[in-house]
Amino acid sequence: MGLIGVHFSQIGRYEEKGTFPSADVLAKLANALEVTSDFLMNGNSDDLVKNTLTDKELLNQFKTIEQMTEHDKDVVKTLIDAFIKRNKHRSIL
Repeated sequence: MGLIGVHFSQIGRYEEKGTFPSADVLAKLANALEVTSDFLMNGNSDDLVKNTLTDKELLNQFKTIEQMTEHDKDVVKTLIDAFIKRNKHRSIL
């Protein structure tokens, strides 16, 4: 049993066989994934991004990055990771 108290085989049924979790399990899933229950039932990734990313300029930059080659995306991800790690390091000091 995992973080939400549901066996992995049951999660597979939710993903592949069209069964639906109870409201309690749905709430636990949403919490574990840091999304809303509504998003799990009805949303798509664009909805999730629009609801969580409030910096419009940054959102537009990410949309542009999505159009890049896989290699270029990997470079951008590496740079972002480096800045995140540097920022975390500074906050520790």
